Amino acid sequence: MSAVDLLIWDLDGTLIDSRRDIAHCVNWTLNDMGLASIAHEHIYRYVGHGVRTLIQGAVGEAHGHDYQSAMKIFDSHYRAHLLDHTRLYAGMAEVLDFYRDKKMAIITNKPQDYTDPIIEGLNIGSYFSAILGREACKQMKPHPQPLQKVMDKLSMRQDQTVMIGDTEIDIEAGKRAGVRT
Repeated sequence: MSAVDLLIWDLDGTLIDSRRDIAHCVNWTLNDMGLASIAHEHIYRYVGHGVRTLIQGAVGEAHGHDYQSAMKIFDSHYRAHLLDHTRLYAGMAEVLDFYRDKKMAIITNKPQDYTDPIIEGLNIGSYFSAILGREACKQMKPHPQPLQKVMDKLSMRQDQTVMIGDTEIDIEAGKRAGVRT
């Protein structure tokens, strides 16, 4: 086995705990639409699959509510509150600092315009050679395309790369890209 020279991190649930801000904003959206709030644990099941899946899962197609309206409400509120409670997991700053001499990247299914202010607000951007949000590729995780794009950009091979994540989506993406997970 060759040395790992590139660490690709998932964002939500791996580097940061953003669940509380996301859940608050989903419930804000539901309340604004005249729907009842739902338990945070229910909302957490949709985190990591992209905002579209999150809103569809929370609002539910059975309600017949306008998905685009829900997205606009969520987007407006989340942009204003994406760092209210979002934090690096305990010890993660030390982990990032320990691997500072390695190339590191973030690949997330979160939109880039949410990702960038979070990375900046948590002051961790200097650790990463690449940060890819949802729009960076035609396909998002679990498709291997985002991982392949990062490896190409940073001139790294599969055997030099590891994907670090908290869900089956991350592990599947890594395996499909032929990297360690």
